Order: sequence, then structure tokens, then C-alpha cells
Amino acid sequence: MLSRSLGSQAAFGSSVGLSIGPAPPALFLLDKAAEMLAVNRSFEAALEACERGLETIDSGNSTSDQEDAHRFSDVKASFCIIGVQALAELNRWREVLPWVLQQYDAPEKVPARIMQMCILLYSKVEEPQMIQEAVQLWLKDSKNRTLPAYGAVAELYLLHVLIPLGQFGEAELLVQDPVSFPEGQQQGALRFISQSRGEQTDSMLHQKSAHHQEMSDNSQAGRGVLSKLTTILKAIQRTMKTVQSTLCSFWISKLVLATFLVYLLVARLDSASPNSFLWISRLLHLFRQTWNAMFAPYYLARVKQ
Repeated sequence: MLSRSLGSQAAFGSSVGLSIGPAPPALFLLDKAAEMLAVNRSFEAALEACERGLETIDSGNSTSDQEDAHRFSDVKASFCIIGVQALAELNRWREVLPWVLQQYDAPEKVPARIMQMCILLYSKVEEPQMIQEAVQLWLKDSKNRTLPAYGAVAELYLLHVLIPLGQFGEAELLVQDPVSFPEGQQQGALRFISQSRGEQTDSMLHQKSAHHQEMSDNSQAGRGVLSKLTTILKAIQRTMKTVQSTLCSFWISKLVLATFLVYLLVARLDSASPNSFLWISRLLHLFRQTWNAMFAPYYLARVKQ
């Protein structure tokens, strides 16, 4: 639908007489830009034709005739409309507002229909804050307040910028302005703002509830993990106690055995008996061999080998 409207605007530009108004090259470029956009779907070429046409208009717009100036303004706006659409199709929507301001120098000078397009575009890509300041300046301009399309721009600003951003106080102030909204529309607009505020509040409460529920689930999961970790640590502790008691009993048994051997050597064996002497001698010799094998200097061990 936008392409068709652009084509009709281009046709309007072509119908302007060649002796007055925009120069023939500008009208030719306008027809070419509209064809590239709507028919050939060549968006880069359409944008290039728009920029060349705008340069032609800027260089040739030196007339003082009011009718010719109005025609220049219409053709320039047509170029900008096609350029905005081409940038949007190229997914270069971030460049749209700077590009438009480059053609008109200030937001207050942008035609109402182009400002409406920019509002809808940035609302479509869910970035209404990018156009908010420009629309505010446009709405505050005294010349724009006398335009027939002023109310349409204010309504789009309310619906697609202020309400999505949650700026309900500023929305109420805008609705209470009789230039923006006639008295018959103010009550309906205020009810819509109140309804939108309630819906946003409910949405925020629902999000908070979901967040708390998620935190609770995470906390329960954390407690479950902690319980499992505690069980594992207790099992490890019991295992360590078992190992410790086993090692302790092993060393106790060794100590008892050594004590028993000492008892046999000292108390039970008769040192005057030749058999006891022979047994003790062998035991001492065995101890000496074991001691030398384990603790003798390295060079002594080498010699014995």
C-alpha cells in the first residue's frame, strides 16, 4: 500500500508543468525512484535516485513564488517518503531519522506525513524512544500546531510512543491539550490511558510473581543439592572413621606382638640355657641384617653387593 501511494505521489510530481516548479531532472528522478522501489524492488537504486533528486531540488529551489515553493516542498517530501521506505526495506532503520533531519535541518521542519511514517517505523521495530525527542519538538512548534495533520501526529505519538514507554503522566497532559485532542475525544483517550496503565501494572505484578516463583524453585533445588552434598560428606566421614579405626587396631596389634616378643626374650627364656642363647643370637643377627639393609650407608651396601 505504501508503494502504491508513493507511485501516486510520483505521478503527481510528473504532472507538474516543466516551465514552473521543480526542474525536469528532479521529476525524472522521482519517477525513477518510485519505479525502483515499487516495481523493481531495487532499494539501493531507489535510495540513490532519491538522494540525487534531493540534491537537484536543493540546488534549483531559488524561486520566490509561493506556488512553486509549495511544489518544491511536495516533490521533496515525495523523495523523502521513498527514501524512508527504501532504508526500512534495507534494514537500515536506524539511519532513517538522521537521514530525514539531514534533509530538513530540524525536527520542527519535517512534514507531518513523514513524521507519521517515522513514528510508525520506530514503533514497528520496538524502538519508540529513538523518535520521542524529535516528535516532542515537532509538537511544540507553533507553526505545526496550526496544521490539519497535527492531531493525527499527536494521536500516533500517544499510541505508539508514550503508552509503550509507560509515560502515562505525559500522555494525560497531551490528551488534555485541546489542539491535540478535541474535547469530545479527551474522555475516551483518558480511559484508554487508565486501562493501559492497569494492564501494564498487572503485567509487572505477573512478572514479579513469576520471578519470585523462579527464585523459590532455584532455592529448593539448591537445598536439594545441599542435602545430597551433606549425605555424601557424612558417608565420607564414616568411611574415614572406619579406616582410622582399622589402622589404629593394626598398629595396636603390632605393638602387642612386639611386647610379647620382648616378654619372651626377657622373662620366659633362660639365658643360661645353650638353646636359648642360640635362639637369641639368631634373632639378634636377623635384626642386624635387617637394620643394615635398611639404614646402612650407600657405599657399604655397594661393597656387600
